[in-house]
Amino acid sequence: MIGKLSTALTVIVPCAGWLALHKSSMSIWGELSQQKSAASIPGKMLAELLIEEAGLKITVQLGAHTGYSPKKKVLTLNDAAMAGMNLGTVALVAHQIGHLVKPQTRFPLLRGSVRIAFAGAVILGLVSFSPDMPRELSWAVWVALSLLPAKAGLFIADTRASNEGLEQLQKGRFIAPDEIDPVKRLLSAIAWIEALSP
Repeated sequence: MIGKLSTALTVIVPCAGWLALHKSSMSIWGELSQQKSAASIPGKMLAELLIEEAGLKITVQLGAHTGYSPKKKVLTLNDAAMAGMNLGTVALVAHQIGHLVKPQTRFPLLRGSVRIAFAGAVILGLVSFSPDMPRELSWAVWVALSLLPAKAGLFIADTRASNEGLEQLQKGRFIAPDEIDPVKRLLSAIAWIEALSP
């Protein structure tokens, strides 16, 4: 009984933590993202200025979702990000630029995380699938815990992108001194939201 309870807690505690962090990050985003940016630069223009400032050769285009492709050298912005002149747009664009400035950061981390996750999955599989544990609970423990290293790798990559994005914003003086703290909080929220998203 104690073994089953501790196993259940192994799944419940990380899931509860995940939900709390995701809710907190979304709350920060909701609180700060619509604040007007002092620079009043539309997202597309801000992206192009940051790209020029960083010495990159990247095309900015309209798309259904905001994202980046280092291989195609394309930054895609949705309608809201293209025209937005609020702090949410500033943070979102800067985060994507952060990924593009250091594209090598994300992929080696992911490859390393996949290797760690695979090794962890094998070990956890041996531990989880014990004779006295219900099969459905074993699968839940195995899936929940084996995904943690990959999520950790994503969070590190997204945090580095957010830090790089903030550096680019400050270097180009695209944010006012009193906007640094809210933009930092938004960039941190973006890193958490991206890493914690399914």
